[in-house]
Amino acid sequence: MTFSLDREMIGIPCPHCGKELKETIGRLKRDPVIACRHCNQETKIEASQLRRAIDSAQKSLDALGKALGKLR
Repeated sequence: MTFSLDREMIGIPCPHCGKELKETIGRLKRDPVIACRHCNQETKIEASQLRRAIDSAQKSLDALGKALGKLR
């Protein structure tokens, strides 16, 4: 059983106006620049930090999937 976080939405506060920006993890992995719909400013998300957090969460989900598979 494999889980993927790429389609999950995350909220990121805009550093310019503070409004929440929502984007899928997969899109941010491909292109870490996000434009705020409220103030029209672009923000570059620190891709290396995003990838480390995603990789860690993905490993946990994979382990959960394996554990659930063993219960069947």
